[in-house]
Formats: sequence, structure tokens, C-alpha cells
Amino acid sequence: LLRYPPPPPSPPAPSDSRRACYAVRSLLPAAALKRLKRIFVGAGAPYFQAHGYEDGFTGEPATPYFSYALPLSPSPAPTFLSRLVSTLRSTIRTGVSPSLDRATHVELWAHSRPHPSGHQLHFDSDAEGEGAAPRHPIASAVLYLATGVGGPTVVTTMKLASPRPPRRSYLVHPEENAMVCFDGSVLHGVVPGRGVGGGGQRRVSLMVAFWDGLEVREGGGMGAARPWPEAGERGGGGGGEEWVRMFNEEVTEEEFGVGGEGVEEINPVVVEGMFVDVETGKKVKEVPSIEDVFLF
Repeated sequence: LLRYPPPPPSPPAPSDSRRACYAVRSLLPAAALKRLKRIFVGAGAPYFQAHGYEDGFTGEPATPYFSYALPLSPSPAPTFLSRLVSTLRSTIRTGVSPSLDRATHVELWAHSRPHPSGHQLHFDSDAEGEGAAPRHPIASAVLYLATGVGGPTVVTTMKLASPRPPRRSYLVHPEENAMVCFDGSVLHGVVPGRGVGGGGQRRVSLMVAFWDGLEVREGGGMGAARPWPEAGERGGGGGGEEWVRMFNEEVTEEEFGVGGEGVEEINPVVVEGMFVDVETGKKVKEVPSIEDVFLF
């Protein structure tokens, strides 16, 4: 995986790729993409600035995981956020999870990282895996807001109880306005970017997970599944109401933008196997120790 191939123009799709993930490009209309980039991309991006976000590459400790969550019922007002969630939900339902109709909550979080930064293999789970039997979302998704920076998202079909490593791994490279979605219970992560790249840009992504039941956790400061801030609130990071306002502002369908016509499915890049013994170079046929490679 660390020596992943560059994305070919149109890689062939294996017959089982839809079992693992579904990816599309040109997902959002131009107006919606522009607003998201104002929130998350560039120096002084209001979301990351408001939370004092650190990526761990500046000498400061990386910001611990934090996210926001909100119920899907009753039907929310037609805000930018609700229209965005509706678009993502529709695409995920089509691609990997018809059962998304039973989702009760959506959870959102974001990252902005330099080219060589990856993200350790992990399973999405409630309360970061605390408890005897971790709960997973119905489906998860990654929406890319930058192109050509950082390594690909790697998705597998491996679940927590799987007795063997996955036969294949599926790579989806960062591409602005592309999204990859997958079963919320499978092992996934981000491969560090190869070589020297990025040109000072950052790998910016917005993640969403749809849940059948999720505890929205009250409390001061940042943490997992914090309540989505209401208009005028500052959010768990303190400071910076701008990102909250841009999400919570009511927008018409025309203001959100008309999209869908140019949406195109992306075939993942396929890598045979998953784990390799670094000393022998041989593929590992048994599941490695959770402490060695997995996070919750």
C-alpha cells in the first residue's frame, strides 16, 4: 500500500469493488462546493481556525479527534447543511447502503493535513471504540476538497470479527469534489502521500457517518459527537462563528446549486492483499495484532 500506484485515467473496476466502496467525482454543484471551500480550505479557513486545529507536523501535538452530530428527524429547515447532508445521503444510499433509510443521526468531522500525512487504519465506531462491543455507523464517506495532495483513502472489506486479512484493498485518490463511501463497519485509513508533493497545499476532507442511533454528547470543549451548534453559537472549539453561520444559513435549491448531471463513477485502484511483513516481504495471511495496526 505504501508504494501505491498513481491513479490511472480510467482503471478497470473489479467485479467486487461495489462490495467495498463506491466513489464518484463532480458530486456537488459549483455553488455548494465554493461554500465548503470557504469553510475548510486555505490559510485561515474558519472551521480549522475556530478549533485551533493542529496536524501534528508543526511541533505542536495533533488535535484529538472531534466531531459534531445531529438528528435527521424531524426534517430540518432548508439550510446549507441540511441540503448537503441530503445530497450525500442520496449518493451513499445509491452506492453502498440502501438501508440508510433507517439512519437517525449524521456525524461530521474534517481534516486538513500536509502531503506526507496519512491516517492509521481504523474502524469508525461510537465513542471511539469504548465498551465491550464497539458500534459502527451504517455507512461512512469521505468528501475531498483538494486535488493531488496526500495519499489515497484505502478501503477494505475487513470487519472487526474477520478471521483473515482482506484479499484486496481499494484505493481512491483525493480529487476535489469527489467522494468515496463504504460500509461503516469496515477497516479503512489513508496512505501517506508518496514523494515530495502538495506544493504547500493540504489534503482537506470532510467526513460523514450515518448512524442508526447515536448518543449526541453534551459537554464543554471539543469531543466526539458534540451537538451541532445552533445559529449564533460558537461550536465546541470556541471562537469563530463564521463557519457555523455558513452551514446554518437557509438557502434555496437555486442558491445551493443545481448538480447531478456531471456526476461520474470512479473505479478504485485495486491492490492485491493488505499486510506485508516488512522483514520478509511476504504477505501476511493472519490478522495482525490490533495493537499493531488498528485504531477505533
